[in-house]
Amino acid sequence: SQEVIELLQSIGIDLTQTDVYSKVRVGKVILLADPDEDGKHINTLVLTLLYKYVPKLFSQGKVYIVYAYEYTASFNGKRIFGHSVDDIKKQCKGKTPSDILHLKGWGECPPELLRHLAFNPETRQLIKIQAPSKSGSKEFELIMSEDTAYRKQMLGV
Repeated sequence: SQEVIELLQSIGIDLTQTDVYSKVRVGKVILLADPDEDGKHINTLVLTLLYKYVPKLFSQGKVYIVYAYEYTASFNGKRIFGHSVDDIKKQCKGKTPSDILHLKGWGECPPELLRHLAFNPETRQLIKIQAPSKSGSKEFELIMSEDTAYRKQMLGV
């Protein structure tokens, strides 16, 4: 699709060239999907796309995901983060801060918090995505192929 071509072009990938990697203009491809389940699904789809068309980016160590929290609050003058309200409460020794913010999407995130979590290299947390092993690569290709037989067998349907 045109969107896929434009995504790849934005990082310098040209699938029409013999060496599609010759013009890569980024040191890192960092995925920043929302920190909820939908965002994780989106990251999975984009990672699949990258692995299908430019798997060498993984072996070159260029593919990352922002490690994102879904909740944040202030406690004792410090900003704390968690994946659930219970995570926040644990960090607050059972107390519930009055300012718990659920980050359902990055569009709802205050700019200074987004800067801290995603854009500032000194404060953001990145997960480097590794290429699947040879055996994992084959299974990955079976799972993501257009043929649904392997997925049905794996899921028992």
